[in-house]
Amino acid sequence: MNKFCNMLERANLQFVADMIQMGTPKLDLSVKNLEEQEDEAVKHLKKRLEDTVSENELGNVTDIAMEYANDCCEIYFVVGMKAGAKLIYQLLNESLKNS
Repeated sequence: MNKFCNMLERANLQFVADMIQMGTPKLDLSVKNLEEQEDEAVKHLKKRLEDTVSENELGNVTDIAMEYANDCCEIYFVVGMKAGAKLIYQLLNESLKNS
C-alpha cells in the first residue's frame, strides 16, 4: 500500500510541470505558495541585475527582463493549458488505452 501513497504524493503540479517541461522530476519541491515563489524570483532577478548592470541602466534592463518574462509566461500558460486539455481528453475519451 505504501507504493500507492508514494504515487499520490508525487501527483502534484510541480512534479507534473517539471516532467512536461524538462523531462525530469523536480527533486526538491517548493513549499512556498505561488506569490512567495514569484516574489523570490523577482528578488533574485533584481539582485543579479544590480550586480551586473550599472545603476543608470538598472530600470531599463529590469523592464526588458520583465517584458521577456511576461512573454514567456504567456507561452508556458498556453502550453500548460493545452497539456491539461490533452490529458483530460485522454482520460475521458480513450478509456481502453494506457497512454
